[in-house]
Amino acid sequence: MNKVAMLGISLVALFMVGCQSVAIRDDLAKVEAGNASTIAKDWSALIATQFNVSTVFVLKGQGAIGQALAEALRKKGYGVSSFSEAEELRGTTLEVRTDNIGKKGVLVSLVVDKNIINRSYRLTTEGMTPNSRFTQLTSKGGE
Repeated sequence: MNKVAMLGISLVALFMVGCQSVAIRDDLAKVEAGNASTIAKDWSALIATQFNVSTVFVLKGQGAIGQALAEALRKKGYGVSSFSEAEELRGTTLEVRTDNIGKKGVLVSLVVDKNIINRSYRLTTEGMTPNSRFTQLTSKGGE
């Protein structure tokens, strides 16, 4: 293979790798179970102020925070089911996403239907503590 062909293949491969988006998933930021419970209590308290207890959530994201949040919501009386691509969605979709922020920070995002709520946490000697307010973004449909 000549040098021009090798260069062309290398550039195409580099371009494809550079264009891949990095998915933000509940399991991307590794959070220990105790810290996940602390975060889940924080989020379940917020959810309780915005949703009636008769709301049924269809949960996407089964990492440590997703599992802890499902448990915390069930304790408050909410219905929580797991997401399955094959099933028809019946309920309010709730997706948990986490990402690392530096070495000791975690950004937690909840996607509730078309709304996104974020809050960042940092790991301290006491565990995970919030270091931002809840920030909510609302989608207006097709805009």
